[in-house]
Amino acid sequence: MRNSFSGNLGCFIFDKCSGNTAIGIILVDMQGNILESNPELQEMVGYSEEELCHMALTDLTHPDDISKDLTLYKELLAGKSNFFLTEKRYIRKNCRILWARLNAFLLRGNQGEPKFAMYMVEDITRRKIIEQNLESERKNLFSILDQFPVCIYLVASNHTIRYANKCFQEYFGVPGDRPCYDLLYGRAEPCRECMPFKTFHTKNPQHQQRIYPDKQIFEVYSYYFTDADGTSMILVLAIDITERKKAEIVLNRYKILYEQARDIILFVRRDGKIMEANDSAVKTYGYSRDELLSMNIYDLRAEETVSFVESQMDEANHDGILFETVHQHKNGTTFPVEVNSQGTAIDNQRILLSVIRNIAERKRMEDSLRLTNEELEASYEEIAAAEEELRQKFEELQLAEEELHTAHQQLLDILEFLPDATFAVGKDKRIIAWNRAIEEMTGLSKADMIGKGDYVYTVPFYGIQRPCLIDLIISGEKEIELLYDCVERRGETLFSEVFVPSLFEGKGAYIWIKASPLLDGNGNVVGAIESIRDITERKRTEEQLKYLSLHDPLTKLYNRAYFEEEMRRLEDGRRAPVSIILPVSIILCDVDGLKLVNDTFGHESGDNLLKAVAGVVGESLGSGNMAARIGGDEFALLLPDCDADAAKNACDRIRFLLSNYNSTNPDIPLSLSIGFATRNDASVKISDIFKEADNKMYREKLHHSQSARSAIVQTLLKALEARDYSTEEHADRLQSLVVELAVAIDLPEHRITDLRLFAQFHDIGKVGIPDRILLKPGALTPEEVSEMRRHCGIGYRIAISSPDLVPIADWILKHHEWWNGDGYPLGLKGEEIPLECRILAIVDAYDAMTSDRPYRRAMSHEKAVMELKRFAGIQFDPLLVNSFEPLLKKDR
Repeated sequence: MRNSFSGNLGCFIFDKCSGNTAIGIILVDMQGNILESNPELQEMVGYSEEELCHMALTDLTHPDDISKDLTLYKELLAGKSNFFLTEKRYIRKNCRILWARLNAFLLRGNQGEPKFAMYMVEDITRRKIIEQNLESERKNLFSILDQFPVCIYLVASNHTIRYANKCFQEYFGVPGDRPCYDLLYGRAEPCRECMPFKTFHTKNPQHQQRIYPDKQIFEVYSYYFTDADGTSMILVLAIDITERKKAEIVLNRYKILYEQARDIILFVRRDGKIMEANDSAVKTYGYSRDELLSMNIYDLRAEETVSFVESQMDEANHDGILFETVHQHKNGTTFPVEVNSQGTAIDNQRILLSVIRNIAERKRMEDSLRLTNEELEASYEEIAAAEEELRQKFEELQLAEEELHTAHQQLLDILEFLPDATFAVGKDKRIIAWNRAIEEMTGLSKADMIGKGDYVYTVPFYGIQRPCLIDLIISGEKEIELLYDCVERRGETLFSEVFVPSLFEGKGAYIWIKASPLLDGNGNVVGAIESIRDITERKRTEEQLKYLSLHDPLTKLYNRAYFEEEMRRLEDGRRAPVSIILPVSIILCDVDGLKLVNDTFGHESGDNLLKAVAGVVGESLGSGNMAARIGGDEFALLLPDCDADAAKNACDRIRFLLSNYNSTNPDIPLSLSIGFATRNDASVKISDIFKEADNKMYREKLHHSQSARSAIVQTLLKALEARDYSTEEHADRLQSLVVELAVAIDLPEHRITDLRLFAQFHDIGKVGIPDRILLKPGALTPEEVSEMRRHCGIGYRIAISSPDLVPIADWILKHHEWWNGDGYPLGLKGEEIPLECRILAIVDAYDAMTSDRPYRRAMSHEKAVMELKRFAGIQFDPLLVNSFEPLLKKDR
C-alpha cells in the first residue's frame, strides 16, 4: 500500500515526522482509510503495520466518539479550520481503551485541494484514569457529607459558600452566589464577630451558639484549612439544638415543681420498688433520700394495710386510683394519707406516679367534728325530752337541714378531686356539682353550669338537650333506658357504655357511665350523681383485636377459626331463627403453583397472588355467603340456602372471574383447583361435606398441577425473552450449534434431544433477577454480580417444578461452572461438570461474542475463535473447543 504513494508529498512529510517524534502518527486518505502509521502508533493500538493498512480510522475509534470525530473531520475538509485538537478514545487490539490527545491537520495539493489528513496521537490514558479516580473520590466525599444530619458548608475568603450539604440546603436553601452573612443573617456586609471572619483572621477553631432569623438555635464550629492548591477555606459545622434547648427549659420547670411541691411525690416501679422521691417525702417519712430509693412501697405502709397494696397498684396501673390509707414514719409512728396514683411510662418502663398528702390534721378535725356533733345531738335530745312535741319536731327538722348541708358540702369537696368527670343534680334536675375533670372533658366551666336545668348537661355529649342515665335514677322512666343499648343495674347504681358524637369538638368518644342516687338521712332520693370516663382507646383496641382474631391479615378475608365456627353454627342451627338451614354448600379452592411463584419471584409476588385470589373469590360471593382463607394456599366459601346447582354456578363464576383476571394480568397466570359439596340432609355432618369438597378439589388439582406449572414456566420464559438481551433467534442458533457439536462427538440421540431443550431453557432463572441488574448496560458491582449468579439456583427450582424440565434441572444449576473450578455455584472442575454443560458453555460464549449487545458491538468470528482458544483449559473443555472450531469453519 505504501509503495503506491512513494514520492507523494504526504508520505514524504509522514516519513519526516515519524522519524523525529515519539508520538503516534497516522496518515489517512479523504475516505478515512489508514495509509501509513509509525511504530509508536502500532505499539499503542497493538496492531501491525499490515493490519492497520487494511483498516479505516473508525475501526480504531471508540463507538461513542465516532460521531464527534467525523464532525471535526468534516469541518476540516470544509475549510472551517486548518487543524483541530481534541481528546478521544481508541480501542486497542486487546479491546482495552486508549485515551489519546489528537492533533489533526490537512495536507493539501498544489491547487490547495485536500489530499490527506495527518493525525498525531499522544497516549494520555494514565492521566485520564487519574482524573477519573480523583473525580470519583470527590463525589464519594460529598455523598458521605450529604448523609450527615448536621449542616456542613465551606466558606471561601470572599465569604461565598463553595459547598453546602443537603442538611444545610434543607434549612437555608441553595446558597448560589450569595455571601454567607447575607444568606444566614440577611446582612449587607460581614460582622467582625461572625465565626468565618474570626477564623480567617485568627486561623484558630471557633465555637458559638447562634440564633438565626427563624429563631432556630445552632451549635456552630468553624475550622481553618487550605486545600491542595493553597486556597484558604473555612469548614463550618452547624448542629440544630433548638429542641434540646426547649426541652431543657421544660425540664427545669418540672424540676422546680417537683422539688417545691408540699405533697409527697413518689415514682414506684410495678413491683413496688421506689424509683424516685422528692424533698417532701424525705422530710415527711424521716428517711434520707438514699434510704427511700432502696426501699419498697410496702415498707412505708402500716402493717394492717399491706394486704391491699397489690390490688391498689393494679387499679392504679390500669385506670388510676384515689384512696386513703395509713403510712408510717421511720420511727414507727403512723399517719393517715390520701393517695392519688396513676400508671405511666418513663423510658419504656411502666411505673406508678403517686401524689401522697398527709391528712392527719384533716382526720383530727373530722374526729373532733364528729365528737362535737355527737355532743350536740345528746344536748338536743335532752332539750327535746323537756320541750313540747311541736318544738321537738322543729328542732329535728333544723338538725336534718344542717346535716343535709354538711353532707352536700362534703359531697362537693369529694367530687371536685375525683379523677373521673363527675356532675350531680338535685331532685329538680338542676346541676349542683360540676368537677374539674368534667370541666376539662367538656370545656365548660363550673360557673357556667351550676344551677342549669332542662338537660343542658347532655349538650356537650350529644349536641342536643335530652335525658341521660342520671335522669333515669331520678324519674325512673323506661323510655330513658331505651336510649342505651345496655344498662346494668347493681343495687341502686346504674352502669352503661355508649358512644357520644359531640364530645371533643365533634370528634366523638366512647364513654363509661356510672349513675347513683343521692340520699338524705332517711334514705330519700334528693338528687343523683353521674361519673363519666373516656374509654375510646379501650374500645378501639377491643374492636381491632376482635377483627384480627377473625380475619386473615394478608387477604382481609375471614380466617380458619371463624370459618369453622360458622360451620358449627350452621350445623346446630344457631344461625337460623327457627331450625337448621338446608341446603348448605361448601366450595374449596387451592392455588396451583404457589410454591413455584414464591421460589421464583419471592414471597411478595406470592402474597400478591393470594390477594388476587381473595379478590376473585370475594367478587363471586352472593348475599349471605362468606369466604375465608383457611390455609397457606387454600380458600373456602360457605353458602347457606344454596343447593348443588347454585354451588356449581358459583364455581363457574369463580372460573369466569379467574379468566378475566388472567386476561388483564398476564405476568403470572393464576390457576385454582376447585371442589364443592352440598348438605341436603340434617343427619349429615357439615365436616363430612367439607371433606367431600376437599377430595373433589384435590382430584381436580391432580389434573391441574402439571398444566398450571407448565403455564407458569412458559410465562416465565416469555417474560425472560421480553427482558433479557436473548432473542428467539439466539435460542435457535444455540440449539443448532449444540446439536452440531453433539453430533460431532457422537452423543446419543436421546441426549441430543435433552440438550436441545437445555439450550432453550438454560437461562430461565434470570426471570427472578431484578431489571436494574439484568438490563444494566455497564459493568456490575460485586453485589450485583452475586445477585446475578442466583439465576442458576432459581432456574433449578423452576425446572424441578415442571415435569418437562426435570431431566435438565441439574444442568441448569451447573451451566456456569468452569473447567478450572473457578465457576459457580458449586465450583466443579474438569469432568465433574456434566458434558452437556461443557458443550453449552462453548456455544453460548461464541454466540454472545459474535452478537451485538447494547453495551458493545459484536466481535468478529476470528476474534471470537481466538477467545475460545485463549480460555480453553480455563473456562472451557479444551477437547470440545478443538472439536468446535472445524464446525465453525465449515459453517462459514
